[in-house]
Amino acid sequence: MRLSGKTALITGGATGIGLGTAIALAQEGCRVAIAGRREDKLREAAASFKGEPPFIYRAADVGDLKSVESLVAWATKELGHLDIVVNSAGVNVLRR
Repeated sequence: MRLSGKTALITGGATGIGLGTAIALAQEGCRVAIAGRREDKLREAAASFKGEPPFIYRAADVGDLKSVESLVAWATKELGHLDIVVNSAGVNVLRR
């Protein structure tokens, strides 16, 4: 399936399943934005992808509503619209 012209936002996109998903979507033609808490990991992931178009990235914490709102606003501004959103990040809530 070719996804040329489509856009995708992947949370948890710097490592593991999120990064694998971002690469797979990009190889099918998607313009991909990755997000996660660690900007250094995001920068490394974006630099490691040699395809076109390159990944764009932004640090965000999916456990913080304001951070998520800011991320979606940024991604929409940068990509024009979002066709695909993959939430590959989560939060670990301690139970007491």
